[in-house]
Amino acid sequence: MGGLGGRANSTSSGYTDDQRGGLLYGGGLFFAPNRRFAVGLSYQRQVGAQEQFEPGATLNSGKINRTYQSVLANLRAYPLRNDSVGLWGGLMIGAMFQTANATGTSTPAGVYASPSSYSIDAGPSGGMALGLGVGMDYDVSNSFGFLASVNMLNAWLKSDSMTNPPDRPVPGAGSVMMLDARVAFQYRFDTSGAALPVSGTVKTSKR
Repeated sequence: MGGLGGRANSTSSGYTDDQRGGLLYGGGLFFAPNRRFAVGLSYQRQVGAQEQFEPGATLNSGKINRTYQSVLANLRAYPLRNDSVGLWGGLMIGAMFQTANATGTSTPAGVYASPSSYSIDAGPSGGMALGLGVGMDYDVSNSFGFLASVNMLNAWLKSDSMTNPPDRPVPGAGSVMMLDARVAFQYRFDTSGAALPVSGTVKTSKR
């Protein structure tokens, strides 16, 4: 699974949003008791989010690169489905974890002090996540298919510092609303042992 996603709401970290999103990737395992419902677990990793503040009178600057990872339970319902195409709506619930790398320069107190650079890794820090999605499945064969979806995921993450003294504070992302578009490749197999349907034409001869 891969796609593009990003944060829809503004940050509460005190930095400006330089880049709200980027690439996401992941995978999942689903079980469908029938053709109308499916349940499963999924994992996704979102990279590319950046926040920064520009140098001011103190010559201090900073940038935060954030990564979000989600582990979610999924429920999908298919109100419309035929032999090759299925339209579904889904509910996701689970946890999101944030990590961050903060880099920049700071100027110690003193008239003759020169700026020094820093790089700090912070996290992981987790919180509850809840989301909705709509999508379409296209079956190429009985075993292979493709999926496309649009999703919204809300997560309640830590907003105060993810580091402990004496390390430089790295603020968390706070509550985030993520929007994304995904495409995925699907491989399916039948656990019931029943023969899979095979489409074709049978001709009979008259005697």
